[in-house]
Amino acid sequence: LVKDFVAARIQAEKVARRQSDREDITLNEIWQKLAKSMGWQYDEALIQVELEVEEELLVPISVMRQQVQAVRRQGTRIIFVSDMYLPTKFLERQLRKYGFAEDGDVVYVSGDIGKTKTSGKLFGHLLMQKKVLAGNVRHTGDNPHGDYTVPRKLGIHARLFSEVRLTKAEANVLQISHNPRAAARIAGSMRAFRLGCEPSEKLGISKLAAQFIAPFVMGFVTWLLQRA
Repeated sequence: LVKDFVAARIQAEKVARRQSDREDITLNEIWQKLAKSMGWQYDEALIQVELEVEEELLVPISVMRQQVQAVRRQGTRIIFVSDMYLPTKFLERQLRKYGFAEDGDVVYVSGDIGKTKTSGKLFGHLLMQKKVLAGNVRHTGDNPHGDYTVPRKLGIHARLFSEVRLTKAEANVLQISHNPRAAARIAGSMRAFRLGCEPSEKLGISKLAAQFIAPFVMGFVTWLLQRA
């Protein structure tokens, strides 16, 4: 049943994108398609459940928060730009919750605006709304195309943030074939812990624990419980 629901949720997003006349879609559009495919009566409360799960699983990237705070102290205007179907208000709340956004910061989300970073139109929207030249904007993101190649073509100074990618140790754990779900949870936990560590901790015991000690202990405990 879980696999069926996951497959239906993925398919609903694909259908919503295919039938939309905008560059991006909203979570509301996805759930309208999903409810129809599942034979359910559409209810906005279902959307809230997904948002609660998103909030529960979000992990702030400490080094990125530190960089945002550093440029803020220099007097730089901060703008958050995301290719995402989640509501703008939800993302604003998370950015504030984890110490990224403050009063006066602007958040542009592709789903609500209908333009994406991938096409470059969301960057164009930002430049027009803020009346700023592309050469005066510095952008950092983790998508090689939407966060690096596209903005650079527009004249924006872009930097690719690659630390979100799986490390070799995390990728190796993910290859465990006999229990993919457990492997995904362990690899995800390793990655979340690594990205959540303060930058000063990464060269110390925290990195050792996240990449080597913790997965070994978790693997051993999982094996022990299965044997029991």
